[in-house]
Amino acid sequence: MDLDRSFGFLVHDVARLFGRRFNQRALLFLGLTRAQCKVLGYLARNEGINQAGLADLLEIKPMTLVRQIDRMEEDGWIERRPQPGDRRARRLVLTDKVRPTSIVSSTFRTKSALRPLPGFPGRREST
Repeated sequence: MDLDRSFGFLVHDVARLFGRRFNQRALLFLGLTRAQCKVLGYLARNEGINQAGLADLLEIKPMTLVRQIDRMEEDGWIERRPQPGDRRARRLVLTDKVRPTSIVSSTFRTKSALRPLPGFPGRREST
């Protein structure tokens, strides 16, 4: 089997290249990593979720998420709020700092998708 022509290999390679480009642009425009953007994206769709639930959605270990949440809380992206009825639990909510960022994020995500990927078959070289 020719891996360069395998559909699954090409899909994986395209995803890897999109991820790399997204990470570069997220760092440049927002100062966030791709993992942090992923946290914000899932949290935007599940605001008020607890850390264990968010870790499950992200398919990462809760301790890994705790460190990310700590950094993002320090930087003002996320806030932990008490869970009504459970003194130990904390709900995760986005701060106002995130609201304008979601517009910028969707803009550069769209622009990245429209640009050709280097090394992808069928790419037209610009002159």
